[in-house]
Amino acid sequence: MVRIHTDLFPFVIAVVAGELEDKDFDYMYREYRKLHDRDQRFFLAQETRRVKLPNAIVRRRLGELNRDFTDDIEQHVVQIGVIVASKVFAGAIRAIYWLSREARPTHYASTALECWQNAVKTCAADGIALSDEGLAFVQSLDQDFKRGGDFADFL
Repeated sequence: MVRIHTDLFPFVIAVVAGELEDKDFDYMYREYRKLHDRDQRFFLAQETRRVKLPNAIVRRRLGELNRDFTDDIEQHVVQIGVIVASKVFAGAIRAIYWLSREARPTHYASTALECWQNAVKTCAADGIALSDEGLAFVQSLDQDFKRGGDFADFL
């Protein structure tokens, strides 16, 4: 399951949990298209600590999604930040991005707060200010993760 939070724009965060299904890919295509149609730069964070390691079909679909948006990502995304629970998962994401010709630099973080701090720094260097509401949001994600939550409140 996935939900893309755009209400903190230009900090956009996709919260993903469990296994990705076809309906999730349809949703991501629609939401990412809307985001890029704004024609504004933004930071894209991906909360993946509650995602099951993707199988070959899901990895292929993620690679296709990334390839389909390559030009848009190059134009609009300042950086991608991926919040991961393990080095194994980070390696799987790196492989997907590498195979689909990563369009923007990717920063891997073990907490949402670390991702946020990187986003603030990266966006500031690009002349983009992020609101304090984003900080509260990522702190809530980290608190839910530490309690063993499933991110249900964020999906």
